Amino acid sequence: MKEYCLVIGATNLDLCGKADSLLIKGDSTLGSIKETVGGVGHNIAVNLALLGLPTTFLTTLGSDSFSLIIQKELAKYPELELIVNKVEHSSGLYLYIENQKGEMINAINQMEINNYLTPDVLAEHEELIKKAKLVIIDTNIPQESIGYILSLNPNNLIDPVSCAKSQKLLPFLNKIKILKPNLIELETLTKRTIKTEADLINACKALIELGIETIITTRGKQGSLYFDKTTTLFVENPKVENIINTTGAGDAFCSGVSYSLMHNLAPLDIIKVAM
Repeated sequence: MKEYCLVIGATNLDLCGKADSLLIKGDSTLGSIKETVGGVGHNIAVNLALLGLPTTFLTTLGSDSFSLIIQKELAKYPELELIVNKVEHSSGLYLYIENQKGEMINAINQMEINNYLTPDVLAEHEELIKKAKLVIIDTNIPQESIGYILSLNPNNLIDPVSCAKSQKLLPFLNKIKILKPNLIELETLTKRTIKTEADLINACKALIELGIETIITTRGKQGSLYFDKTTTLFVENPKVENIINTTGAGDAFCSGVSYSLMHNLAPLDIIKVAM
């Protein structure tokens, strides 16, 4: 059987409003509004398919017109196999605002549909989960579903998604192989303030002691850290000019990490590919 990567997580329709000029609180601003398919799981799965990696994506879609838009978009990628848990519910929606620099200022999400990706649903795909070379989980799905997946496949990578959703991981830290948090998610998980590189290392050590094998932390403009029991590797960001926007950068980074793991790359190469 051909090796494959399995992504389990959210798909939603993204609605983005980007300002042409400085945003003023309480005022209407000229700009543009666009509609795209997104969601952490979706973004990672599509990126991996675009990289030519055989990828299976397990997600939940609603019964509305939005789900038709989503399925039509996902059908474009030959390397991507889509498995849909379809339910009588509104599809996921994500509304966000960007300033004139392309930086996300605020967002509202309607993600209740992800609660339908239950352990009972996942049990129907038990062999698919067990046989994947790598399972990537985003924490938009229910906590008990995360635990169920981790019990089936030890070769896993988790994106905490947000500070609030990262709390779902606390009962399962000893079953996580690779965790990819950003700084504020790491602070939330460890209940520590991280201001220095020493603080960052100590926070990672605390999670390693609880059973996580590897932690790859993104640090915004400061680059990234790869940390495990034997490796502490700080890597600076490559120089990039004319950044259009930063939305989805974390998902793209996670995709690069996943691609590298599927190809058994060394730590430095994992970070370089992800960047």
